[in-house]
Order: sequence, then structure tokens, then C-alpha cells
Amino acid sequence: MFERVSNWWRRKPGSIRWAVFTCLPAGIVLLALGWYGDGHGWWNNRAFVTNVVSSFTGLMFGIPFAVLVLSRLSKDQAEAAAREESIAQARTAVDEFFGAWWTGIKRADARTMNDRVGEWRAANRQLLQILRLSETGPRDIDERRQTAAQIDQFVQERDAARAAVFDTGRRSEWITLIVRSWRRLDEDVRPQMQRAGLPWISSAANVALHDAFRQFEAIELDNGVGNRLRRARMFAPPHVPDDQGWLQAKKLLEAEAEAEAAVALALRDVVKNLDRIERIGS
Repeated sequence: MFERVSNWWRRKPGSIRWAVFTCLPAGIVLLALGWYGDGHGWWNNRAFVTNVVSSFTGLMFGIPFAVLVLSRLSKDQAEAAAREESIAQARTAVDEFFGAWWTGIKRADARTMNDRVGEWRAANRQLLQILRLSETGPRDIDERRQTAAQIDQFVQERDAARAAVFDTGRRSEWITLIVRSWRRLDEDVRPQMQRAGLPWISSAANVALHDAFRQFEAIELDNGVGNRLRRARMFAPPHVPDDQGWLQAKKLLEAEAEAEAAVALALRDVVKNLDRIERIGS
């Protein structure tokens, strides 16, 4: 206890310590002088001097009280106001984040969203596996036709699973929007809350979210892949592409599937921590 008080006193500015060391002894001396004067009748018929001495005595005790006690109360009030402001800004930023989030994601609870993302990832993984089976495609025309039909089916299943997750066809714009909202939380709100001594999400969740949104920023979605494939009539039954067409279609679909895998992985990590984001400032 004594050590804590000693450390608290040493942290005070020199001017405050000087004022306390000067005023308190002076106040004690004036108080003793006043009591002694009362006992010996010094203040009889000296109303003005009495008022001056008593006022000065009160001042000697009032200065330390003001610089130590009242300044502490004022600091506590300022800190409380800063905390309230930080909480209000945090809640505004959280509302902004979820406002952006629900513009692109179909509304559901976290468990349902996680299941949907898992189904999307599994369908996309199956598509990647069949695309990587052969560099040039089967040589037999019937086998190639069958493989092309399988790929087309996997693409449709993957797209259906993705459609159960997203509520927008403009995912690039949606990603930009949620990344911007997260940046406000991370770069503006988090430092302010930490300065105010308010809790933030756990370090593990924070790292996972950082990685997820960095992944979102690095993703380049090509929304025109499907249209280009349809125009080129690749993997579109009953058409069977030649070697060059097969390689071109495979390259386009693999690039799209890899981007989809990155989006799904980042989305999974955000979904896992949505409840933590929602509690920021609560």
C-alpha cells in the first residue's frame, strides 16, 4: 500500500509536489497561530485581520485539496466521458459493419451461415479436384463429353451452394464495402477503445479477422468467367472442346475456383467471429 502511494506521489508533476509541500506546512502553522491567538485574545477588535488570516489559512489547505482531490475527480470525469464517447462510436461502427454485411449475405444465424459456407467450400473443392485430373482432357471423344458434362454439373452445384450464401451478384463491391467497414473498426475504433481502457475482442479472434480481411483484399473475383465460357461454348453439353479449348476452359475455371476457395475460407473465419464483432462496445 505504501509503495503504491509512493509511486503515485512520484508521478505527480514537480509543481504540484512543491505546492503541497509549501502550502500544507504553512496552513498548519497558521492554524496553530490562530488557535493560540484565540486563547490570548489577539483577534479582539481586529475583525479584518482575523478574516485575512482565517481566509489565508483556508487557502493553504484548499490548494492541496484542489490539486490532488478535485483534479483527480475532474480526470475521472473526463475519462468516463471519453469511455462513453468511445462506446458510442464503437456501436455506430459495429452497426455500419453489419449494415454492409447483410447487403451481401443471406440472413441466417451463425451456425446456418457456417454450414452453408461449408457446403459451398466442399462443392468448390470437388470442382477443383476434377479439373486437376487431366491437363488435356480425355482423348476418347465420348469420355471427354462425359467429363465435360461432369464438370458442368459440378459448376452448377458449386454455384447453387454459393447462391445459398450470398444475396448479391456484385460480390467484389460487397467485399470492398465490408473491408472498409472493418478498417474503421480496427484502425479507428480499436485504438480509441484501448486508450479508454475498454475491452476489445480476444487476440486470437483479432488475428483471425485480420487474416480474413487481408485475404478479402487480395482476392480478385472475375465475374465474367461464366459468360466467357458460355460464349466460347466450352464445357457446355453437348459441345465437346478440342485440346486448346479444353485447356483454356480449364484455366479459366481453375482460376475462378481458386478465388472462390479463398473467398469461402475468409468468409468462414469472419462468420466464426461475427458474435465477437457484435459485442464490441457492449
